[in-house]
Amino acid sequence: MRKNAGFTLVEIMVAVAILAIASVAVLRYFSQSLYSLGKSSASTRYSYNLKFYFTEAIRKKNLPITAEDYDDSDSYTFEDSRFRYIFEFEKAPFVEDYDVRLIGIDALKINITVKDKNTGKSVYKGEAYHLFETKK
Repeated sequence: MRKNAGFTLVEIMVAVAILAIASVAVLRYFSQSLYSLGKSSASTRYSYNLKFYFTEAIRKKNLPITAEDYDDSDSYTFEDSRFRYIFEFEKAPFVEDYDVRLIGIDALKINITVKDKNTGKSVYKGEAYHLFETKK
C-alpha cells in the first residue's frame, strides 16, 4: 500500500477560503484606519492655523465695541496654501435673553468655516462665543 503524501483538494479549498475571509477582515480594518488617519491629519493641518486666524479675526474686529458700532455683516477670511478660513460675526442670541450688558459684558457668536481651496468642500464648521467688556 502506498502512503498518502500531501493534502487533498478539499483541504486546500477550505484553507484558501479561510485565508480569504481573514484577509478581507484585515484589509477592511486597514482601509478604515487609513481613512481615519487621513481625516485626523487634515484636521491637525488646519487646527494650528485655525487658532492663529481666530485670534487675528478677533483682533481685526477691534473689540471691545459698543452696540452702536456693531455691523452685522462683519466677516473675515484668511487663506493659507491649502485652506480658506471664514469667520462670520453676529450677535450672540443669549445677550437679549439675559441682558448681560447691564453688567458691562457683551457677546458675539462667531461662525467658523474651514474650506479646502482645491475642492471647495467644508472640512470644518463650528461656532464660538466671544465675551468682552463693553465700552462705557
